[in-house]
Amino acid sequence: MTEDAITAKLDALKGDETVNLAPTTRRTYDSLWAGFTAWCAANGFEALPASPSAVVGHLLQRYEDGMAATTLPTIRNAIASRHKLNGLPRPTDHEDVKTCLRLLKRKARVEGKGTAKQAPGLRLEHIVRIEGDRPLPGELDPAMSPDFRPKWTAADERRHAMDCAVVTVMHSAFLRTAEAAALRWGDIAFRANGQALVTIRSSKTSAEPETALLTTRAVGWLRRIMPRNPDMNARVFGVRSGRSLHDRIVRACKHIRPGATGHSPRVGAAQDMTIRGGSLQQVKEAGRWKSLAMPAYYASQVKAQRGGVNLFEDE
Repeated sequence: MTEDAITAKLDALKGDETVNLAPTTRRTYDSLWAGFTAWCAANGFEALPASPSAVVGHLLQRYEDGMAATTLPTIRNAIASRHKLNGLPRPTDHEDVKTCLRLLKRKARVEGKGTAKQAPGLRLEHIVRIEGDRPLPGELDPAMSPDFRPKWTAADERRHAMDCAVVTVMHSAFLRTAEAAALRWGDIAFRANGQALVTIRSSKTSAEPETALLTTRAVGWLRRIMPRNPDMNARVFGVRSGRSLHDRIVRACKHIRPGATGHSPRVGAAQDMTIRGGSLQQVKEAGRWKSLAMPAYYASQVKAQRGGVNLFEDE
């Protein structure tokens, strides 16, 4: 193999999006890149290679159209990624682009739009309430209780079991919705002690398979929804998109944890681990984060529960 052939093969590998970007990130970047190219075409700019002015103009337009300032860096990243994959200089490195993002972030704060909305954590205490959100035996019998509930059907039982399986598995393994939707029965290795290891084949931050531990609580609910002879290639939760799991969690938590989203089990897992004495490094590794920034942010929301008299009173 010649040196030119080696260089060509390496360049092809560098330009392969399936290798350089996780699937969910690639879909997001594709959508944002399409928006940028459409804006460039409408305003007389070249999209590839793009000028710093084109990037700044697009960011300003998106902000004026109502996009949150906290989302704009993702557009910058999408533009930078497309240029990098094509072996081109990144216009997003220009000082004008950095200045634009910094000032728009400040402008959003001045206008009262600078506070990022964070999903509330779905913690173990909320999961226990979700598990109990079904009628007790006597509540279905009018002879035993004058305030009996409407009939609890087999479909209701299946829905409840699926709700519990989703939130316990996602909480236990720190799963994102896309990771949970992609989970297949063949990815789960049940252990004799009642726990299980789950293989996460790809994620937002890594294209390499990673493993996570499922607690006995999560495994118990998994066994409730598992077919007698499951197809190892079948999806565990029967959905193809993370959005479906997000919607399920919103419905299941409507009265128990208002405002919960598909990200809430992951947030709650980080907070539960923090409250129980886990270090930021341990939380980072469990959640497969690349830095300590997010674990530290989630920990700050519950640190009061670990401070002062809370460590020895009311236990």
